Formats: sequence, structure tokens, C-alpha cells
Amino acid sequence: MKLNQRIYDYALEEKLIERQEITNERSVEIYSLNEYQDIYTEFTNQGKFAVWSCVDGKNYRLFVEDGYYKKLEPLYKQSINQIWLDFWDECDKAVSKFRNVVMPIMLVAIIVLFLGGTFLLGDYPSVQLGVAIGVAVVFIGFVLFFRGKINKRINAANADAVAKIKKNMGEKTFERLLDTQRSYIDEFFHYDDNNDEEVSEDQETIEDAKPNEIEEPVLEDTTENVDNTEENETK
Repeated sequence: MKLNQRIYDYALEEKLIERQEITNERSVEIYSLNEYQDIYTEFTNQGKFAVWSCVDGKNYRLFVEDGYYKKLEPLYKQSINQIWLDFWDECDKAVSKFRNVVMPIMLVAIIVLFLGGTFLLGDYPSVQLGVAIGVAVVFIGFVLFFRGKINKRINAANADAVAKIKKNMGEKTFERLLDTQRSYIDEFFHYDDNNDEEVSEDQETIEDAKPNEIEEPVLEDTTENVDNTEENETK
């Protein structure tokens, strides 16, 4: 799956932390996010400490914040990353299905509007407008329907991936890492659940950006990734 393509070439070979050969065709290279200040600031300010990037659906690069990686390194061992790559493959299938179904329908809708407006209803502007609105409403409804189904499929794949990770490392280890993740995020943002003091506007923005826990992947929010993938592939 193509992910965050614009940051893929930031990686420098001499800064490589680890290369994992997942299969003969797929690999994961792990880099320190701290080494690349521009994207470090961008993503950590969004509450993202592990950022996946891929341009060909096979060779992935994972940029991880140093302290986060040190505390949660077991989450990035080869067997776990293989689970996440399978997850990204499932996302790719879902997005491709969306694109392959919706794009032809969009083309048909445009043709109908063009032919109807130009040749059939040219003398009836009010009817022409009604047809255009009707087609637009049906198309938007169809897109929203399929987007909902695709997001549901991605969420199910995410839940399946997390279940496999729990099984791989054991329930106790998983829960310990979950607690470690929460503690690290709180520490990183100087976040105190028991502190009722008023915080600054900048602090509120950072805290609002806190990511979900491991259950909704540590890597990134999946729905957002679907949107980013579509944007990347149209550029």
C-alpha cells in the first residue's frame, strides 16, 4: 500500500537502524524519526510517533521517535511488522475496490449529465437542472455508502491485526506495552490526568492530537491513511 510517499526519500542509508526481510518481495527498514527534524516536528505535533511510508506496496520504511522506539521496541520486531504489512495489504485491497467501483460510476454519471444536458434536455433547463441534481445526489450517496463499507472492512482488519499481535506476544506483555505507551505519551506531552490547571492554547492543541491506544494502530489512524492514499495516487 502506498503511504506517506513524500517522506520515503528522507531516509538515508547510513541512518538505517534495522532492515527486516519480511518475505522475498517485502521488507521493512526502520529509521529514527528524530534524525529528520522537519517530519519529526510535523508528526510528533500530531501525536504520531511511528510513521509508515511506502511507494511501491512492497518496501516499507518506518520512522520511529527515539524514546518511543526504546520503550516499545517489541512492537517493531519482524513478526509484528509482518502482521502490520498484512494489514496494509488488506487496506490496499479495500481502497482499490472503492476506486474500481466508484470511478466507473463517476464516469457514467458525467456522461449522463453531458448527454442529457447537451442533447436531450437542452430545451428544458428546469428539467436539465433536476436531472443534474438527482444524479449528483445518487452519486454522493453511493460514494458515502461504499466509503462506510470500506472503513468497516479496514476497522475489522485492524482488530484482526491487533488480535494476532496479542497472541504473538502474549496478553500480559501486550497490556504492559499498552501501559508503557500511555505513560510515554503522557510524559512526552507533559500530560497530567490529575492536573485540573488551565493549559495554554498550544498545549491544548497537542493534547487534542493524542493518538488512540494500541487497539487503533500505533502506526497511524487507518481512515486517514485511506484518504492520504487516494490523494497520493492522484498526484
